[in-house]
Amino acid sequence: MRITLHFLIAALRASYWVALVVVVVMVAVYKKKTEAAKKDYLKALAAYRASLVSKVLGAN
Repeated sequence: MRITLHFLIAALRASYWVALVVVVVMVAVYKKKTEAAKKDYLKALAAYRASLVSKVLGAN
């Protein structure tokens, strides 16, 4: 079986599309994780700031 240049180019293009889809999925997963981490961080920050306020008000 003889592999033609056309076949090799088509296979290469297909692999690029597969890689592109994988990257798009990875970016979506990354964004989802970072949004969840940001939400958790903001909750923790709000709790910390609230504890600081209560400490200051409790000290007076």
